[in-house]
Amino acid sequence: IKHNVTLANLSGVSSRGVIDDMREMSVANDYRKKTNIRASSVYQLTGNLSGGNQQKVVLSKWLFADPEVLIL
Repeated sequence: IKHNVTLANLSGVSSRGVIDDMREMSVANDYRKKTNIRASSVYQLTGNLSGGNQQKVVLSKWLFADPEVLIL
């Protein structure tokens, strides 16, 4: 989950090209709570989640990317 949520906005969790693991975990946990993703941790593989929770991970990824327009 952690990598999927931050994938569309790596600049939001990195500095000088190096990903900050703690920042990535913090962002993933925040979005997991905001979108109510039911998973044991942010380390759980997205493919092992239910379809609805997989959709929430994708939604979280694009919300973190902070787009000007989000078409659902």
